[in-house]
Amino acid sequence: KGMPAELAASAQIKALSTMSLINVEFGIPFAAAIFLGTCIESGFTFWSRTYVDVYLSDVPRSGALAVVLFAAAMAVGRFLSGFLANRTSLSNIMIGSALLGIVVSFLIPSAGSLTSFYGLLALAGLATACFWPTIMAEADDYLNAASQRVNTTILFILLASAGIIGFGLTPWVLGMIGDTADLRTGFAVIPLLFIALVGILLFERRLSANRKQLPVTSEQ
Repeated sequence: KGMPAELAASAQIKALSTMSLINVEFGIPFAAAIFLGTCIESGFTFWSRTYVDVYLSDVPRSGALAVVLFAAAMAVGRFLSGFLANRTSLSNIMIGSALLGIVVSFLIPSAGSLTSFYGLLALAGLATACFWPTIMAEADDYLNAASQRVNTTILFILLASAGIIGFGLTPWVLGMIGDTADLRTGFAVIPLLFIALVGILLFERRLSANRKQLPVTSEQ
């Protein structure tokens, strides 16, 4: 016997979902954005403690407190993103956060005291907080609005996979730079990641604007 109609339709939808996510126009920009966002997040998470230990304080708890402050700021930032989502677009939230991140990450290597480093790191946590969940929500909204019939489970799995790659790659890259030069030079990579993320987010905004200009077709 052939495949039941319901299973065949389900398999077809899943195939369409997967193809939409690897399509240059649809899935790749969102995967690239979440890759960059998690690169930034892991860079701060893994290396802020080491930065404190090397340059600012030889007390172990000082470095641990840096990680706690960054995580707490990220938690506050995600609540704040949810609050702002009712007042502005997700795209505005992400671009504004990335611009703040550019400024803060440029200043962090010049922090001359533990207090100033903690303050900048907390701002970095606020700037980094929104990307992972907000990019997923934006991708889901855009792809479904584009009539791609995307399965949300597949969407989140594939985007999360891109994020995990970024989360694991950046600590290694910063460590390699730290070994060959110094950790301050390694931290200089992070503003470049923010700048690249702004470019991707602006490209996504243009895609969304172009999609809204297309005529809406109804399915029979």
